[in-house]
Amino acid sequence: MIEHRLLWNKRYFVPHLYRGQVNTGAVFAPEIVDAIAKEAFKNHQWLYWSRRMILPKMFDAGLCTGMSAWVLLKFAQQETNYEEIYQSAIMQARILLPQAFSQIMADCALMPIRLLMRLKYHFDVMDFRQFALLMIIPQLCNMHQLARAHTLVPYRIISQEHIHQIFVYDCNYPDEEDRKIILDELSGTWRYDHFSSKDWYWSILPLATFYF
Repeated sequence: MIEHRLLWNKRYFVPHLYRGQVNTGAVFAPEIVDAIAKEAFKNHQWLYWSRRMILPKMFDAGLCTGMSAWVLLKFAQQETNYEEIYQSAIMQARILLPQAFSQIMADCALMPIRLLMRLKYHFDVMDFRQFALLMIIPQLCNMHQLARAHTLVPYRIISQEHIHQIFVYDCNYPDEEDRKIILDELSGTWRYDHFSSKDWYWSILPLATFYF
C-alpha cells in the first residue's frame, strides 16, 4: 500500500478541522454581483459583462469551486479580505477566466491515471497556491449536465495494486469524512457518488487559478 497526503507546515489536511459552510448556492443583490465581478475580473474587464447573464445563475446553482478553494486557504492559514461566502463567490466567478477554461478543456483528453500522477505532484509542492482542486466535468456527450459539474478538495491517496482511493472534502457534505473517488487503473474507470467516468471526466487545477 502506498499513501500520499496533503501536507502544509507539518500538518495534514483533516476535513473536520477546516470545513466550511454547506454549499447551497447563493443569491446576491445586483450591486453585490457587480462588486464581485469587479474583484474577480480585475485584469479581464471584458468578462465584466457576465455579471448580468451568467454569474447570478452560476451562484444560485452553487459555489463548490469557490468554497473548495476557501477551505484550502483556511488550511494554509491564509487571511482573506472577505467572509467565506463572498470570497467563495469571487473565486467561483474565476472559472470563466481563460486559464481555467483552457486547462479544463485540455484535461478532457487525458486518462485518469495521468491526472492522478499530476495530483500527486500537487500534494508534494511547497507553495500553497499549487494545492489542487479536482473538478468533475461532463463529457461532451453529457454537456447538458454542465450545471451539475462539481469541485472537490483531494487530500489523501491510498494506492494498492491497481486500485486507487482518492479521499476528498466535498462542500456539499462537509461533515462526511469518508468520501472518496475509486479509480481502477486496469479498466481506466472511476466513480464518485453519482458521477462516473462513463459521462464525466476530471480536471486538476491549482488554487492559484482562483486565488491571486
